[in-house]
Amino acid sequence: MAQLLDSRNLVIRGDNDSDPANFLWQSFDFPDNTLLTGMRLGKNLATGQEWYLKSWKSTIDHSPGNFRFELDVSGCPKLVIWNGSARYVNRAWNPSVLLQPKYCDVYPHCGEFGSCNNDSLCICLDGFQPKNIEAWSSLNFSEGCARKIPLNCNNKDDFKRQSNMKLPYTGSSSYNMSMKLEECKIKCPENCSCTAYASTTITKGVSGCLLWFSGLIDIKKQDQSGDVFYVRVGSDSVA
Repeated sequence: MAQLLDSRNLVIRGDNDSDPANFLWQSFDFPDNTLLTGMRLGKNLATGQEWYLKSWKSTIDHSPGNFRFELDVSGCPKLVIWNGSARYVNRAWNPSVLLQPKYCDVYPHCGEFGSCNNDSLCICLDGFQPKNIEAWSSLNFSEGCARKIPLNCNNKDDFKRQSNMKLPYTGSSSYNMSMKLEECKIKCPENCSCTAYASTTITKGVSGCLLWFSGLIDIKKQDQSGDVFYVRVGSDSVA
């Protein structure tokens, strides 16, 4: 039996099933170009089923277009807009914030260890310098930044606080919801591959430790509401 619910979800039930929550099939499992209340974004890790939005080619041609909007669950969950196979916009998951793409949101505008400001210009994080000075001066920021002083891979490395920032891309990160910031501060220096750490909030009132293990990308300077993370630098890089 087919039924259109008040939520606009088209469901199919068994004829003899009296439980209103049981569906043999539901349209909300196959989103199109509009996210309605009750729909899901993400991935069922047990079955592999994914829920994402896809654009139309045009208002006349409703076949799939180039853009896809999804919740990427690798590392720390994040909202992503894809333009074909290219990651176009990347933001940390926040169920109360809608995406409003700007130039700084284009992935990854400033390369590794570069931060984009509100003027869509890039600056290197403290302790870093442009990899290619000539390209950087020509406003080509794609090669990013490199450390001024190499890491020693020991407890003598420093961690520079970065305030009011959008957290870096978390695809190569890991998080532990049972660890607090002070434990995070101890854990990261123990691993030579750990490049940064932060305290992150996945759901309201629940925070944990987020660790990065590669070059930091997709960083943006924000207003007072931004996040804080700590990036690993050579000990002589910090004044």
